[in-house]
Amino acid sequence: MLLTADLLLNYQRCSRRAFLDLYGDLTVRDAPNDYLLKLLQDSVANHRQALADQSYHQPSHTPRDWAAGAKATLELMRRGSIASTTCLNEPRKWRVADQCP
Repeated sequence: MLLTADLLLNYQRCSRRAFLDLYGDLTVRDAPNDYLLKLLQDSVANHRQALADQSYHQPSHTPRDWAAGAKATLELMRRGSIASTTCLNEPRKWRVADQCP
């Protein structure tokens, strides 16, 4: 699962909404209006552009095994697998500081 600004904002407003956005039944949601659809399209395009050259590693574990998921996530974080190949001073890039040249 990739944490996005939208997911975190929805979680701050209502943790149940963030859960339902990820795992809820999409058939019972209200239909979005045209303006919201345009904003969502622009947001997706912006995310794809910003993350185009980033690597994404997802922890490997049995579904619903939260302890194993947490352990796998921590291991990825320790290895620096969530970092990109660019340095901190470049805009819109994330990196583990000790890997900078």
